[in-house]
Amino acid sequence: MKRDRSLRRIDDEKKLIKNQQIEIDLFNQEIQQMQDENKKLENIILQYQPNLNLLTQIVDQTDQFQSTDEMIEKFDMLYASYQVEMDFFFLTYFVVIKFLY
Repeated sequence: MKRDRSLRRIDDEKKLIKNQQIEIDLFNQEIQQMQDENKKLENIILQYQPNLNLLTQIVDQTDQFQSTDEMIEKFDMLYASYQVEMDFFFLTYFVVIKFLY
């Protein structure tokens, strides 16, 4: 009788250990998925970094303006000098805002 209880206890402990290992494996999978998602987000940020820099430059410079007309004039100048990059400006703005917040 004692032997049967001991064997059952051992079996129960084995099941417990097996269940805990399954939980650990699931947590590891979740961690891996989070790391993969973080890597994707980092790659997106790196891809759009030049456009983010342009956006930052525009925002920094708009703080210095005395009037709306001056701000529009400066924006037009920046647009002319960065015309190729500005094609991606609005897309970058929304992508960066979405992933940063």
